[in-house]
Amino acid sequence: MMDAADLFAGLGGWTAAAAEAGVRVRLAANHSPQACRWFQRNHPDVVSVCQDLGEFDWTRLPDITDGFLLASPACQGFSTTSQGERTPRQVRKHQRDRNTTWAVVAAADSQSPRCIVVENVRQMLTWRLFPAWRGCLEAMGYHVTERVINAHDYGSPQERHRAIVVASLDGPVELAPEWGEGPGAACVGDVLLDDQELPEGAWEDVSSKTPKMAHRMARAHRRSGRCLWNNVTDETERRLSQPSQTITTRSRGQLYLVDGARCRRLMPREQARLQGFPDTYRIPSAVTLASKLIGNAIDLHVASGVLAQVAA
Repeated sequence: MMDAADLFAGLGGWTAAAAEAGVRVRLAANHSPQACRWFQRNHPDVVSVCQDLGEFDWTRLPDITDGFLLASPACQGFSTTSQGERTPRQVRKHQRDRNTTWAVVAAADSQSPRCIVVENVRQMLTWRLFPAWRGCLEAMGYHVTERVINAHDYGSPQERHRAIVVASLDGPVELAPEWGEGPGAACVGDVLLDDQELPEGAWEDVSSKTPKMAHRMARAHRRSGRCLWNNVTDETERRLSQPSQTITTRSRGQLYLVDGARCRRLMPREQARLQGFPDTYRIPSAVTLASKLIGNAIDLHVASGVLAQVAA
């Protein structure tokens, strides 16, 4: 069994997928105490380090020279650059987020793992310093390839486009555009809880919403019937036979199931299912925290498909 380290581990998507691929994660690291606590609850046998990885001593990594380095650096600094940065505080935060990507280079310089797999939003590939970042890995002898993968093409019930960068000492690794059961294998309707599984008061009357919101919900229902409605995008709804919109850290306040004259928010467990987490996976009962951790995670369909290919 090959060993691995999971950087920016969050809720533990890479670690959960690694076990399926016959890869043993020996150490996981993240800066968020809340994320580390929930990671440890799901993966008690993995050493969990809670620390700012910009200050991490990379000699503490386990021996992964014949294994994997898995990483999902902070993405907001990339995903927001095209939207414009409005305040000095936002500029500083987004710069700090982008800086986390260099932890991968530092870890590689220290340990020289056989294979490195990095997941992030696709805007990372157009980052002005991406050629330099990639060049650092190539200077260490890595063959670096990139592919943007839609999670739905890997069997996920959501559409989620993410950049996957694979750096291998053994030669270039070309990831397949589709994997597993492929597109069409899963949809919104597959993840919904039954009414008896919902907390009391989950359903609301559409008429209780603001007039504008109620009008948009009613229009979405006329077009698509029972649907998953997003209140912040131009593409407002998805039929239950379609994949969902991308799950984000804010999906708790943005995604509603609309069913005629009633509506409800998408539940955290449903969000987790959309990301591929099994129902046995522990998530917070606090809905805001749950949505944040789930939205930051890697889709397990993607993680499993990628690792099945690079570990072959």
